[in-house]
Amino acid sequence: MDKFDRMQQLHRIFKHRRTPISEQALANELECSTKTVHRHINNLRDYWHAPLQKIPQQGWRYNDPQDTYELPGLWLTSKELIGLASLLNLVREFDSSLIQQDIQPIEQQIAQLLANHHIDIHVLKDKIKILPTTKQHTHNHIFDVVNLALIQNQRLQIDYQDYEGRASQRDISPQQLVYYQENWYLDSYCHLRAELRSFKLANIQQAHLLKQTCIQVEPVTLQQHYASSYGIFSGEPKHTAQLEFYGNAAREAASRQW
Repeated sequence: MDKFDRMQQLHRIFKHRRTPISEQALANELECSTKTVHRHINNLRDYWHAPLQKIPQQGWRYNDPQDTYELPGLWLTSKELIGLASLLNLVREFDSSLIQQDIQPIEQQIAQLLANHHIDIHVLKDKIKILPTTKQHTHNHIFDVVNLALIQNQRLQIDYQDYEGRASQRDISPQQLVYYQENWYLDSYCHLRAELRSFKLANIQQAHLLKQTCIQVEPVTLQQHYASSYGIFSGEPKHTAQLEFYGNAAREAASRQW
């Protein structure tokens, strides 16, 4: 654990305690010497103006009744930074064409913070890979407009081309965005058909925000309607299949989430 990690851990210990804690107990918690703890306490108090108070015969605590003090800037431990950088890398591999520009500023800050810990973010990029198989390209503009419609609860007008190549223009009330089998789908109330439909984002040619507010469908209704829409077969179930697994296949099947 380096000095940045210890400073952050020390701050978190004080934030979550209301009673004093001794330097020896802090040293045990941080896995360092009491001399190191004392040095970090002095840094917190003198450089970061932490509201530290020493109680005789008991130890240190934060004298912060309103619980408002925080370390300035973004403070994460090296382990947390690595986890966040790995997550960003997964997101990039997940669908880089859609979110590369959005995550780049965050990634740059994380890279700088990791560099302070002597960790190269590019090592993580080389170690984590996602290999897509059936992903179709979705235009950045379509993805951005869809998300904006969902957040602002606005209707959309879309030019849509279905699986058979038939084109239509629809006014829809977006309900939820679903990532299924490496493609994005927009579950919506279709005002043309007056029923719930799913639209693959890759098949939306144009999308425009409308001024009208979305029709909101109850979550229970959405769940009941779309429960049978995503899977090997669509529609209401007509038959029940019973599968039997043996040996190694049985152990593998038991570990899966079905």
